[in-house]
Amino acid sequence: MSEPTAQTTAGRRPATTESLPLERLQASLAGAADVDLDRVAAIRQALADGKLSTDPAELAASMLAYHRGAQL
Repeated sequence: MSEPTAQTTAGRRPATTESLPLERLQASLAGAADVDLDRVAAIRQALADGKLSTDPAELAASMLAYHRGAQL
């Protein structure tokens, strides 16, 4: 019988932390901030009250301004 190699019978390398993106993603998410449920509720209420615009052009402009670092 031959010695085991770095490849499995399916032609894949053995699982390592470096070779599995799922583990890297899980580790990254573990350090991410939790969802601020109070903030989510406040945004939902503002939408329901009509205090936030859902106009696509205004939303796009706001997103662009945010990502450009502009103060609104």
